[in-house]
Amino acid sequence: MPSRGLVCTSSNAHKAFEYAFERGDKVLFLPDKHLGENTAHRLGLEDEIVEWDPWDPESMDAAAAVENDVILWEGYCQVHERFRESHVEAIREEHPDANVIVHPECRREVVEAADVAGSTADICGVVEDADPGDTWAIGTEIHLTHHLQRWHPEVNVLPLCGDACMDCNAMRQIDPNYLTWVLEELVAGRERNVIEVAPEEKELAQVALDRMLEICHERRTDRHPRDRRTGRRLRHRRLAAALAAARAGSQVTVATKATRPEGASSWWAQGGIAVSRDDPEQFKEDILTASADTADPEAVDVLVENANAAVEDVLFETLDVAFDRAEPRSTDTDEQASMASTSRADLDYAREAAHSEDRILHVDAATGKHIHVPFLNYLDDHDGVTILDGTAALELIRHEGRVHGAMLESDGAVEPWFAGSVVLATGGIGELYPRTTNPDHATGDGIAMAALAGADVADMEYVQFHPTACVVDGEVAFLVSEAVRGEGGLLRNGDGRRFMPDYHEDAELAPRDVVARAVKAEREATGEVRLDVSTLDFAAEFPGLADRCGDHGIDWTDGIPVAPAEHFLCGGVAVDDRGRTTLDRLYAVGECSRTGVHGANRLASTSLLEGLVWGLRAGEDAAGDPVQPIEAPELLERDPALPDSFAREKFHRLRRVMDEHVGVERDPADLQRSMAVLRRLKGEVDAYVRTRTARSLYELRNASITALLIARHAAENDESVGTHNLVTAADEPPEPTAD
Repeated sequence: MPSRGLVCTSSNAHKAFEYAFERGDKVLFLPDKHLGENTAHRLGLEDEIVEWDPWDPESMDAAAAVENDVILWEGYCQVHERFRESHVEAIREEHPDANVIVHPECRREVVEAADVAGSTADICGVVEDADPGDTWAIGTEIHLTHHLQRWHPEVNVLPLCGDACMDCNAMRQIDPNYLTWVLEELVAGRERNVIEVAPEEKELAQVALDRMLEICHERRTDRHPRDRRTGRRLRHRRLAAALAAARAGSQVTVATKATRPEGASSWWAQGGIAVSRDDPEQFKEDILTASADTADPEAVDVLVENANAAVEDVLFETLDVAFDRAEPRSTDTDEQASMASTSRADLDYAREAAHSEDRILHVDAATGKHIHVPFLNYLDDHDGVTILDGTAALELIRHEGRVHGAMLESDGAVEPWFAGSVVLATGGIGELYPRTTNPDHATGDGIAMAALAGADVADMEYVQFHPTACVVDGEVAFLVSEAVRGEGGLLRNGDGRRFMPDYHEDAELAPRDVVARAVKAEREATGEVRLDVSTLDFAAEFPGLADRCGDHGIDWTDGIPVAPAEHFLCGGVAVDDRGRTTLDRLYAVGECSRTGVHGANRLASTSLLEGLVWGLRAGEDAAGDPVQPIEAPELLERDPALPDSFAREKFHRLRRVMDEHVGVERDPADLQRSMAVLRRLKGEVDAYVRTRTARSLYELRNASITALLIARHAAENDESVGTHNLVTAADEPPEPTAD
């Protein structure tokens, strides 16, 4: 046995690898070869593997031994060797809702096809944690499957394949009565079935066993304080909810993983905030039309009937936001503030796509930051509000259908924060796509946490792509506001031809989903699309955008290169007219919620308004509930940290799948393929989250859950509507809808 010999099992093989590589050693992995191969793949070492048959001298040459870090001995478990990829495909065909978990001693292709691969302990844990009615197909020794069926009758536990599942000959020989007799003999001081080995071999074997115990029982890090802070309410970024709750006399904590202010989604909003003015019925009609009549009329009523009052109360009376005026803007800050509190008659209302009239308040093309910064400053000065920057919620604390708080992480320390009510306002899902207008770290956290806690989600298939994101070298440089097209900007293809009149009678002011698909089609046909701003005084009307063009080396007089980019999720956590979810004391507002206002497609410049109206209503409703601390979940951190590249590589894989199969256009067959890949990815990530607590890993978990929800909802909806545009490989290019 080598001097660094180490005993391992399927549950800790990865630790054995890590132990070796930390010391610069190679790994000679004795049976099982499939476990060794799967562990190597798990650690990103698939290119460092060579197999060795000790009875075949030519199976591995000296060069291969030197060049590769992992040498696999040609041995395997006869039980797990029997499973095939076809068994996974067959169980999914027979049970479409089944999750598949297999032992890591199965062949590599079987592990790839399954949703999860895990040790015996992992398999037991997955079934134990499953919700009643869930279906799990188990690919391992048949007696374990039978035990799980008896222990958890509420879960539908199936053998992966009746013909392939067999019992283990070695395990079959462990007779309980015989085992009891051996233990009784040991207690009496009489040793039975002793195998004599040479002293030096015994010593090395003991070292190997001790080494396994050492790496598998590493000291537990109790660096995370677990004191229970009561009397505080957890809020997540939605400042309107914090304001309303604080006004009602509650103590409010706003926990945001963003750094202020650029890390918040609201800060990036460009176009503006729509209001009803004196015609809420027409505003409602525009919202319903943009949604292809899929929006909830009652939810739209809540929005348009409260729009003017909410904007007047918060943005004018409380924050003094200096919205643009019809006359030239003053450059004097004091004068701007004075103007903001005077007459509303001279406000410069803009029009954007699918709006039938001018109703959008704006500040240049950077309205979000002109609202967000004074909002933060106001709350910072409020005695009842505490803002925690750089703080992420990892998991909700819940019990019997009620949410009691959340596990918060900051600088690596995790602790429970309890609250009378919890409001989720975690923003969007931009990190799920390669091109997005969202800020960094928009990973669908609130949606994933709520779904894991048991809250309903809805309309997840409706992902809106903004048609005019400025692209430089294939990457999104910045968003070009819809207001530019509202003021006369024209879209031209690579041939210089204006094309939007061919697609819709409203041309550049058609609904976003129509424009996004048209831009995509013209880019594919002619190589590029540019936004022609020569018809307007661009530098004077949009000085911020003109400066950003200059910062990226773009001569806007030649047109701005644009492409569709993921912009807004119209669905999310299902809520009522007060932001209440289906879980007690859990609220959701903003982009992570599904109010019903947007349906299958969002009308431009309604997101800030929706967040403001629902934020105020949720905050008012959430105020006043007593804090009830309960036992918080234990987030484990007993395994070594993963390399920085781990989450990055998994995110790359996730984005590629979402971009290719769940993007602007979707093929039903591709949606099915995407779900298979995303299920496997989620299974891999879940296995790591069980033993590690790191923000990047939880963000990856949240992103994989949210991506799977989007793909699943898209696959289940066979109606092509709004942002959910179904095509097939045989489809012809869409005919223009207008002359």
